[in-house]
Amino acid sequence: MFKVRLSPGGEFEKGFEAASSGFRRVVEAAEGAGGVVRIYSYPSRDALLAGAYLFKRLLALGLRPVAGVSVKPPPVVSPTVLLGYDGLQYKATEVEHPVLAVSSGELRGTPVMNVHMVEAEGSVSAAAAIASSEVVGYRGSWDVMVALAGCMAGRYVERNGRFHGLDRMLLDELGRIEVYSLEVLTSLKAYKPMEGGVCEAIARTVNPYYPKMTGDPGYCVEVLRGEGLEGLASRSLYSVTDRDELGRLVSTILSHVSRYTQRLEGEELVEEYVGGYPISTAPGAPVADARMALDALTMAMELGGLEGLLATVMDLEREYPIAEAALEDLARRFEDLLSRLKPRRVKSHPRLRLYLLGQEAREAPLYLLWRALQITGVVERDSVVAVEDGEGGAVASAPQAEDALGVGSVRRIVESRLGRLEGLRLWLDTSALQR
Repeated sequence: MFKVRLSPGGEFEKGFEAASSGFRRVVEAAEGAGGVVRIYSYPSRDALLAGAYLFKRLLALGLRPVAGVSVKPPPVVSPTVLLGYDGLQYKATEVEHPVLAVSSGELRGTPVMNVHMVEAEGSVSAAAAIASSEVVGYRGSWDVMVALAGCMAGRYVERNGRFHGLDRMLLDELGRIEVYSLEVLTSLKAYKPMEGGVCEAIARTVNPYYPKMTGDPGYCVEVLRGEGLEGLASRSLYSVTDRDELGRLVSTILSHVSRYTQRLEGEELVEEYVGGYPISTAPGAPVADARMALDALTMAMELGGLEGLLATVMDLEREYPIAEAALEDLARRFEDLLSRLKPRRVKSHPRLRLYLLGQEAREAPLYLLWRALQITGVVERDSVVAVEDGEGGAVASAPQAEDALGVGSVRRIVESRLGRLEGLRLWLDTSALQR
């Protein structure tokens, strides 16, 4: 087993060559063995988006990628790419085909021939895009969007828009590509800040959820009019550059938000709504807003599973606008949806703080719903929101559980026999949780 750390700095070229070599070996082996490449992602948004990105790029090479999700690396039956795992337990006799494993952080395992291990100082998505770039490139404008969404899902971006490690390198590189021309906007975190007016941008945003304003631009206009700021309602958020004017706008919105949350207005609340996020100022960019792109792809995987995510990524030019329209439709329904859902706290388990929703929420995107419930203080940040299945269990979003409880949490839940992974859904044994 060959192990390398891929990180910025003086050793980057060496690490890049080693990581690229591992990817090339997988591709070359697949070309001589029927073209099949298996891609397995750990059930985190970062790893899933990295898998979807590589799926599309491998298809472009004329190969036959097969994607799957698992909490542990599965048996190697053909050339394989593993994304987001923290440990490998393969024996030499179990690995006949090349394997490339990419982890965001430490990757443990016993040395085995044919296995290339990459520990990335950055998101899995950034590492996958960089390691595969020598073979397949990442300059296609739609493919860039997927890689960028994966970076936004990783742990290497702060709320104020500062990126670290490989993600910073990737964004710097993408910023030099004329078709994308990325810059970080530090302002209210509303979707599509360059299009429409301030209130229109806020009304289409579900992450963060703006109480009473999400889905209702008219209400936002009334709030701004009450503060003498109605002239900003129809201006694009991107165009509000006067610091005093922007400060009054932000203060007004935060004051309104704080009245509808159970938190005191403070730094945590401010950081949820104000901060940096990358947007593209290039006129030819297919998607300008990286945060909205991530949430649209999250919704695709929430409601359609891995197949829904892959279908969207496979035909981004036609499928992504549908996903984005579904996200905007959700914004219009969010207020009513949240008013009808009353999370019920389940007795806390040492490994899991759980809230249950009734079956009327079974068609709702749980990740985005959890974001709204925790940002308004209804549920804790480190909690999981699940829907009762009517049979003594509950169904949660595996990526949501991973984000809420920390790296490796879904694997620990499964290993503790508190639940099992079913696609991208995590079935939880509520009776075991309450013992």
